[in-house]
Parts: sequence; structure tokens; C-alpha cells
Amino acid sequence: ETVIGGSDSLPGAWPWQVSLQYNFEHKCEGSIISNNWILTAAHCLENYNSWKVVAGLNERHLYEWSTQIRYPIKFILHNKFKERTVENDIALVRLDSPLFFTDFIQPICILNQKVEEINFTNCFITGFGVVSSAIDNPIFPPVLQEAEVNLIPKSVCRKSNWNGKSVTDKMLCAGYKEGGIGACWGDSGGPLQCFSEKKRRFYLVGITSWVKNGCALPGNPAVFTCVSSYFYSFISTNATGTYTVDNKHEAHSSVCLEKATQLSISNTCPLVGIFDDPSIIPSVTEMHDGKAVE
Repeated sequence: ETVIGGSDSLPGAWPWQVSLQYNFEHKCEGSIISNNWILTAAHCLENYNSWKVVAGLNERHLYEWSTQIRYPIKFILHNKFKERTVENDIALVRLDSPLFFTDFIQPICILNQKVEEINFTNCFITGFGVVSSAIDNPIFPPVLQEAEVNLIPKSVCRKSNWNGKSVTDKMLCAGYKEGGIGACWGDSGGPLQCFSEKKRRFYLVGITSWVKNGCALPGNPAVFTCVSSYFYSFISTNATGTYTVDNKHEAHSSVCLEKATQLSISNTCPLVGIFDDPSIIPSVTEMHDGKAVE
């Protein structure tokens, strides 16, 4: 999936966005959730075993001083991922060495409560995929695209003339009723990020997953994996490591930007590093809800 009807983003505007590349070609997107872990879609990783992760990338083929390249050493796909129905379309990528955080490379905070419980003011999708959905003549943008979208209630998205019953409780829909702007082919695994005015930061709300009939069509919004549905059962269990509980251990804490356009202003996530819940400190080394792919 990718962004139809979007616009060029500025360098560093979405510092948690990464390009997942296979044989030097962009294939999918992902989001930085810590210096060692990337969150993406499970269907991205089914058919390829030779990947690299490019962080800090704003132009598809332009690697600058702000770019960092890492290589996966482990894929963890949700063990109940269903390729046919695209259920549980979520996966973790473990990097071979930690990312060095800069103004252009930062982790995003993970939402661990229901989307309806947060008064998000703005939601955006981002991606490097096609900007024209014509199958015979796809157009790929040179610059990372961004577009603002609306969260669409499941009661609307599940209508028979929309996406129907294929939308499960662990999925989200985002786009516009009239179409024209939305996700499309080429940007699977990328972030649906929403801004909280109260906490002054973006949260990773969804992972770009699928579209039903075509891209950005009326009554046919893109569907995303709902990140909060997998926080306890998959993410915090499998993304093992040491996360800071407060700001006393700044060397081990992750940061989340106040606003994507304010590159030099950042706040430390106040509780468990990237995980905004004081009761969760991931330290489990065994996997309970995923399968490892070395």
C-alpha cells in the first residue's frame, strides 16, 4: 500500500519511518519503535529473505549523511497471521546493530489503549509507494509522501458496500468517504500516525495492511492493523530488551518528537521508554505470540 493524493514530506518530518528494501529496491515500510526493533506488516516478510533497513531516508534513491543502514537478524511474524484474510498482519524486525538516534531518526510512541479513548486531532499516512494506482503504468515518487486522513468508524467501514465483514475488531480504516486520498500498493507495513494535543506527540496507531478493490476509491478506505490490539500479546512480549521506567536512565530511554516538523524539540516518553504504560517492562526472552524467522 502507499499514499495516493499525498505531497512531498520534508527531511526529518517522519523520523520513525524506514524503508524495507530487498535487493536494493524498496518493498515495504516500517516504523522504528526502539533502536533495535522495527514494527511492520507480516505479509511484507513472507516471500523475501534478503533485506536491509534504511532509516533517515527522505528521497528513495538518495542516501545522505542522515541515512543509516541496518540488516535484519530476526523476523518475528504473528503466529496467527493469515495470508488469505490478512488477519494479524503484524511483525517485528530485529536489527543487527542499534540505530543511532538523530533529528532524522527517532522512535515513535506506541499506542497501548483503544483509539477511541484518545482525542487525536490529526492522523497521517506516509510512504514511498505508487502515487498512481494504474496497474499498467504505476508511478513511484522520488520523495517520501505524506497525507492527512480521517479515522473511519468500523460501523461504517464494515458496510457491505464498503469493506464489509473482512474488517475485524483488530483492524482500523482510514481515508475519506469520497476517496481521492489514501493508501495504495507499495507501502505496506508503513505507519498510520496520529497526533495527541494533550501529550504533544505522535502515536503509532496503525500499520498499513490492505485495500479491497482499488486505491483511494469512494467508500473503499485502506485498512490498517490496529497496533493497540497487539501491544500486550505481541509487541511487548517479543520486542525484548531493557526499557526505562522514568527519565532517570536517559541513556536507555527512547524519545518521541513533540511535532514532526519541530526537528530539534523532543520529549522523553514519560514511562516505559517507547511503551506508554508503567506496568509493562519487556524483559521476556521467550516468544509466546510469535514465530521467529532467522
